[in-house]
Amino acid sequence: MFNPGRLNVVKSGGDSTFVGIKRNTVSKSLEFFLPIGFEEFPEDFEEAKKLFGLTYKTLRKFLNSRKKAFRNQEFDGTIEEDKKGVSLTNLYDTDTSLQYSKLVYFDSILDAYDELTINSLQQKINKTNQIDYSQIHKYLHKAVYLNSHVIYIDEMELLKQVIGDNYSNIVELFCYIYVEIKNLLNEEIENPEAQVLAQSFIETHLTSQDSVFNEDTAEGTILILKEQLQIIDQSTFYKDDDYYRFFDAVETFLFGEFDDESAGNIIWGVDKFSTVWEELCYAFAEQLYSDSILYADRSGTIEEGSFTRSYNYRDFDPPGIYVSTEFKAPFYLQLNELSYRRKLRPDLVVSFEKSLYFRREALYVDKSGKTQPNITLTLIHPNNQQYKNRHDEIYENLQNEFHYDKILLNALHLSFKPWGFYIQNRFKDKFLPHLDKYLKDGSTMPLSIFCVVDYKYVNADFFYKESSKLTFDVRKQLVYELALQETIGGETLSEFWIPYYSTSDESNQVKNSIEEGSFCEEFTSSQIKGLRLDFVQLQNLYISAL
Repeated sequence: MFNPGRLNVVKSGGDSTFVGIKRNTVSKSLEFFLPIGFEEFPEDFEEAKKLFGLTYKTLRKFLNSRKKAFRNQEFDGTIEEDKKGVSLTNLYDTDTSLQYSKLVYFDSILDAYDELTINSLQQKINKTNQIDYSQIHKYLHKAVYLNSHVIYIDEMELLKQVIGDNYSNIVELFCYIYVEIKNLLNEEIENPEAQVLAQSFIETHLTSQDSVFNEDTAEGTILILKEQLQIIDQSTFYKDDDYYRFFDAVETFLFGEFDDESAGNIIWGVDKFSTVWEELCYAFAEQLYSDSILYADRSGTIEEGSFTRSYNYRDFDPPGIYVSTEFKAPFYLQLNELSYRRKLRPDLVVSFEKSLYFRREALYVDKSGKTQPNITLTLIHPNNQQYKNRHDEIYENLQNEFHYDKILLNALHLSFKPWGFYIQNRFKDKFLPHLDKYLKDGSTMPLSIFCVVDYKYVNADFFYKESSKLTFDVRKQLVYELALQETIGGETLSEFWIPYYSTSDESNQVKNSIEEGSFCEEFTSSQIKGLRLDFVQLQNLYISAL
């Protein structure tokens, strides 16, 4: 048994991938290793307890989702589980394989909880000499018929209390611990009977201030629970499988010791948290971009029917890639005319539209200083391929229309600028009727923007110094952008998403730009945007998602 608020907090370094609890080999104290980006995490009992609860729920949900995917043949790997932990091995990407060490203290209670068993353990069907006249018709075939037209029934099988009300029983103790854990995890207690039984235990043996997870009362409360467990076991004469199910769970919670030496001093946690971080990022992207996701590389499943799951061995395309049916992914390498392709795998590609629009707004001042209403058509977002294509198309059409007039052709040549069309006043009457065939004042044209996202489990320092890893990641993103530009067109941009702990209680923003500093040249010149994602908010989004 341990108190999550009494853990020594360890802020992970830039290369650490473990998140969870380890036993210090020297002091033998328990240490809580935080995720990357938690440099500002406070030394506070309540904050540590809150973060532990969130992380515990996050890892349990993550493992349960992987088990479900494995059962549904949607996880391309193997899962091995025993009482100590779970091992996930991805056959196609060993970087996403991980080892999860269970927290047996909590798991023993949460896994043993069963609403029907709790209700039924309070009462057991037993033979009794009491009579329930409303049930006599069920025993006529067992009755003895006397000569005086009287029937005699020896006994009935009725509900009978087999665990007394005069002392705290195993169900009450179990429910008290269960409710304490649920409160720590900030989860709803669905069965009101469990709450009633827990309250009964409190009124009999504790005070309202006592708690297993209270900084001041934890040790005293745990001593009382241990004492009551021994009393219950000694004074309970009827013990069946259900009884031992709850007894063993409580005993593990109070007395259990984990053999952490054989597990590298790990009490609980996951060795490669980067895989969990990617799942948190995708859960956030799914809410943020909704129907705008075109491509996703993940080990889980995407529920929407508008996605196809890529599974092509000939193209060396490992499973786990989901592509929108409306998107032809251009991410592959192909050598000359060979038939097979080596697929590239960005984490996420989303698209959204902005409008190119055209306006006539400028005035021309002639040599005399007199203002003339010259016509300027400006395309917003001029530095993109769609603008260039439209620009060239209009230019070619006007050349064909003005081929008979060299003066107009020359004026046309002078009018077309990189940022739009600048038409002198004296030519506007001849130009505008032709331009209006293609562009009217205030008209719009949709502009597709593609955003390529890479989930990075690093801290902000990663972008301040040159490294081979940064160079590789930057160039990989630029290749993804180039593939989109060359095949589909449109504007492209890239983002790196990294975790951080926010100390601000007022900010509800999940995404924030990395504070600008002395970024290395490789990162600055790439124009990739670095974004920090509030880790705690992402956990809440992930846990609350269906």
